[in-house]
Amino acid sequence: MTDITDEIIAQNKVERFVSRFENSYYLLACHVALPLVLTPELVNYLRIEFLRGEKVPWIAEADLLLSDLCRPAGYELYVMDQGVRAYLLKKLAQDPRFGQKRIKEIASLLLSYVKYLEKTNTFLGVKELETQKWGAMLYLDTEETVRKIALAISECVHPAELARLLKITQDFKEEIASSGQFQDFLDYAQLCNDLLREPEKVKGEQIKDSYQVGELELIIPRGISLSKVDSVDFESFSKPGRNYAIAMGINRYNHLPSLEYAVRDAEVMKHWFEQQNFSKVDIFRDRTSVRLKKFLAEEFEKPFLSPEDNLWFSFSGHSYLREGVEYLMLVDSKTEEITETAIPVNALVERLLSSGAGKVILFLDTDKISAESSLTSSSLFPIKGEQGLIVVSNANGRYEIDQFQQGVFTHALHGALSSTQGNLSINQLEKFLGDRLPELREQNNEETEIPQKLISLSNSNLGEWVPFPSDFEVCQHTTPTVNGRGEIIKEDTKLTRYFTKTLSDNVSLEMVAIPGGTFTMGSPEGEQGRLNSEGPQHDVTVPSFFMGKYLVTQGQWRAIASQTDLKVELDLDLEPSSFKEPYKGKDRWQRPVEQVSWHEAVEFCQRLSKLTERNYRLPSEAEWEYACRAGTTTPFYFGETITPELVNYDGNYTYGDGQKGEYRKQTTPVGEFPPNAFGLYDMHGNLWEWCADDSHDDYVGAPTDGSAWVDSSTEDPTESYTRLRGGSWAIFPIYCRSAIRNYCNRRDVHNLSTGFRVVCDGGRTL
Repeated sequence: MTDITDEIIAQNKVERFVSRFENSYYLLACHVALPLVLTPELVNYLRIEFLRGEKVPWIAEADLLLSDLCRPAGYELYVMDQGVRAYLLKKLAQDPRFGQKRIKEIASLLLSYVKYLEKTNTFLGVKELETQKWGAMLYLDTEETVRKIALAISECVHPAELARLLKITQDFKEEIASSGQFQDFLDYAQLCNDLLREPEKVKGEQIKDSYQVGELELIIPRGISLSKVDSVDFESFSKPGRNYAIAMGINRYNHLPSLEYAVRDAEVMKHWFEQQNFSKVDIFRDRTSVRLKKFLAEEFEKPFLSPEDNLWFSFSGHSYLREGVEYLMLVDSKTEEITETAIPVNALVERLLSSGAGKVILFLDTDKISAESSLTSSSLFPIKGEQGLIVVSNANGRYEIDQFQQGVFTHALHGALSSTQGNLSINQLEKFLGDRLPELREQNNEETEIPQKLISLSNSNLGEWVPFPSDFEVCQHTTPTVNGRGEIIKEDTKLTRYFTKTLSDNVSLEMVAIPGGTFTMGSPEGEQGRLNSEGPQHDVTVPSFFMGKYLVTQGQWRAIASQTDLKVELDLDLEPSSFKEPYKGKDRWQRPVEQVSWHEAVEFCQRLSKLTERNYRLPSEAEWEYACRAGTTTPFYFGETITPELVNYDGNYTYGDGQKGEYRKQTTPVGEFPPNAFGLYDMHGNLWEWCADDSHDDYVGAPTDGSAWVDSSTEDPTESYTRLRGGSWAIFPIYCRSAIRNYCNRRDVHNLSTGFRVVCDGGRTL
């Protein structure tokens, strides 16, 4: 009966409103009922977009917002009565002229409007915009929206914020319930509401029930006190070790030069935080000092994180140094009124530390617009007890580059974090930035800079802290790029993730993580030295996998061949290689193994699989070429040509305008020459490499999923052929290209210019 009464009350309000004006006002009211928060601009936007032919006068917009159907909620902000809103949406859905289709059209338009407001608004905060977005997305992707609301509730730490989220859920209740799929969430929200408002009425067994949205398991928010609930252990519902992030970018300045890409920096960092499944990520675009100070005062009024939690803050924009204090400059900041209109970094740190987090990490990509020197002393920061602070900043100022549409510092920082998924120490990050930033600045004709890191903590090992540790290791390498004459024109420092497997005493195998992706396999028709077997070019999507950092060495071969208990089909010669002498102080065991047939290479992989209980194998041709190119499209992963200083091949011959050089007439130990961008060595030259595919004349009919192209399983193994990849020490540079496919080779042959490397399926997360 209550529902009917509520609907009648709403109906009477609407009819009374329409009777004061005209029937066209009813259509306007229906079309603006979906947004939870209304502005004059939004009402005008919806009227013009959907009701041009309905003769709704423009004055109806003001009449509606000032009527008893709505109430003011702030400057130029209005909220429609919830009962009226539900009634109007129901009527719009039932109207044969409009129906659910029109509601989805309004939702799509509202979503576009919210994205516009995120960049331009000065009257709606982040939370209000998020709410508007949820309201639109409920009609476009109900499950994902409910999941986001549920996650926000379960991770909420402030009672006031929790009350706001639960009120939103109540406002959305009819839309959520209409699908009939989310009763579990509605029950969970009701429980949270009861715990927040009347905890003494909640029984312990109610809390111990399990609530889920899809695969998301919902927990009791930490912002709820359970002290009045019968026999509940709150610790079982808390999950320490969480990460909370704030990303801020300021492009638009009222009193300072504007920036181009600071907001994009914030968006890029926000995306990385979300990829790492941070518990909460806030992003602030073009925020004023008044609004930021208000946010800090409200959000950090009381501790809400634990010593096991981490709080991250990234800022891109202007900063100003005065009397040894660095200020972050916001939209309304003025240098002559800096203490009133900007945020001192040390005061910001004090606020962030008041959250209770064990570690606070600051990334500052700022354009320092004063002549004073940058921050030099960690004593400026108010560290308490065992709390830790890490500040990583650019020392010489912010530089933006159109090619990246970012600041150089944030571009390098994001590259380091994304390529390692945060599995690197602060010391490793500092070293990488120190090497990478000068490269990027030099490549873009800017002055070089050295990043600055400040660490203050009672525990002196903070530099060894790894934000997101895993069983991967991280190494740094540099890949050169050459011009058509073989001259190095730039060098790029990269980070690579890998894992190490011990094969025997003092012998290990390093496997590099190769990210999945799509590439164009084969060579273009105009490429010098192109063979018909390298076409037609075709796109291949390769799943992630692991590949040997080096060709299999003589030492690795002996370590596996000697373990006869691992034998699958073949006996293996312990020392099959022809090159047994040391090379420039390195013993023979670091040379790649050669004189190994395809079948023996497969036996090696099978034994390795038995030893490690993982699937090791030869790469497919697609995997090999994808890994070799490492994102390049040039003939070589170094560029348009190669030189004997970069690759072991017959240096008496050249490619293109490249130069002649040394012909070594032998293999060289692995790791002698620079790697490609994935961190793989000797993918050009040294030894030809076996692949898993059968031999095919060209790529007509080739698979496009990265798998090996095998179709001769019924043939006599001794008559099987395959193609080799990569070139060798004894071959011309034309045969070392990324796309080269050596002529058919019998799989049972032994050759002193042929070896192999192994791959492992991507069973771990890459």
